Amino acid sequence: MSNQEKFWKFGLFFVIFFTSFLFWSIFTFLYIGSQEVEGNNTWSKKFFTNYSKYSFDISKFWEVHSFVKKNYYAVDGVKEEDIVDGMIRWYMEALWDKHSEFMNVSEKKQFDEMLAGDFEWIGAIVWKHELWVIVERLISSSPAKKSDVRAGDIIVKVDGLSIEWFNVYDAVAKIKWPAGTQVKLTILRMWEKDVLEKTLQRDKIKIPSVDSKVFTGSQVGYIALNIFWDETSRDFRKAITQMKEEKTKGIIIDLRDNWWGYLQSAVQILSELLKNGAPLVETRFRNSSLNKYYPSINDGDIYTWKIVVLVNENSASASEITAGALRENDRAILVWKKTYGKWSVQEPFDLSSGD
Repeated sequence: MSNQEKFWKFGLFFVIFFTSFLFWSIFTFLYIGSQEVEGNNTWSKKFFTNYSKYSFDISKFWEVHSFVKKNYYAVDGVKEEDIVDGMIRWYMEALWDKHSEFMNVSEKKQFDEMLAGDFEWIGAIVWKHELWVIVERLISSSPAKKSDVRAGDIIVKVDGLSIEWFNVYDAVAKIKWPAGTQVKLTILRMWEKDVLEKTLQRDKIKIPSVDSKVFTGSQVGYIALNIFWDETSRDFRKAITQMKEEKTKGIIIDLRDNWWGYLQSAVQILSELLKNGAPLVETRFRNSSLNKYYPSINDGDIYTWKIVVLVNENSASASEITAGALRENDRAILVWKKTYGKWSVQEPFDLSSGD
């Protein structure tokens, strides 16, 4: 047999061996994941658990899953999608970070509507309490604000139905929409001895991203930023143009109760007020190579007169970035209550499923 023939035969043997090993590995990994775990882990189980792309042992889940499939009487009535979504929600909750959460397709749609500033609800932002939900922030001029619902209130019943142990999404679904209908909230307030009951009328709330005016008889302009979303920088530029045309000598930028929006929108707005290249904000990641620095991207035409910025305890996220950048660049005076103190920047990630 020639050396060339030996080479080709060895090559063919190697390809067959490698392919067989690869298929055996994949089959073993999938088989282990689908079987009930009994006794000690096998070598193969340990190998594929420790060196899989998930990097941690999820054999406990497969054990529970197998037990439920065998013994849970109504397992056929539970949607697989609901189980998977529930797993992901608990995963996110285990991070103990209230700013990190999973949203399914319908919840993501509602969130996008909120960022668009057009939705039906009572205007109260709630978060998960140990048993119920707690009011975290209120939208100004909303039904909740008008009915004296306050930040810190704990909602225990909705229309007489206890929401004990409800997750935040189910609780919100009971409280919100449709506009024009009423909802009765039973509330615990820390400093009140008695339980409070408040009846609110849901409303269609349209939040304009920018409100502006020039005070009569003065040369002072007023711009309220209600949200930082896609169109806010465009609306802000229109307001600034108006201020220049009316020859204002200073503006008040009101960021009170503005607790949401996009980082990029804040950068675009700050670039209307700070010279090109001025430092605005830096985002820092666990992997420092991903850190990103955001300077002003001004085109040379900036508003150069005096600025006063108003903030309160409900000013958060992009509002805090905006107020902080203006203050640190000696560009504005702050009139303030201590702001919300959100130290993180949220970034959405879309899954292949649309969630």
